[in-house]
Amino acid sequence: GIQMEAFLDSSTKEQIVQIRADSLTFQAETRMANVDFVYIDGGHNRPIITKDTENAFRILSPRGTIVWDDYFHLYPDVVKFLDDLAEQHLLRGIAGTNYVIYSRRFESSRP
Repeated sequence: GIQMEAFLDSSTKEQIVQIRADSLTFQAETRMANVDFVYIDGGHNRPIITKDTENAFRILSPRGTIVWDDYFHLYPDVVKFLDDLAEQHLLRGIAGTNYVIYSRRFESSRP
């Protein structure tokens, strides 16, 4: 996953919030809103990835982006969840990685 230490000397470090919480009880909207970028690298079972994704969509800005990690065969719940989500939202895999990306910008560019 992304290590926060990589951003310690960044001018944008104050804009980055790493959350380590119980996904099943965490309510993102109580901590933040209008988020431009959400990176999901949490649990790999369906209840957790579902909750993490629900939280991400609740706080996502109108032009925001979500990236999920761990889309590969060792995590079948992640793969199935994102495949199912792709029926509702335009998702894209990032070639050469285990990442899947969604952006509200994708929705606005749909025909």
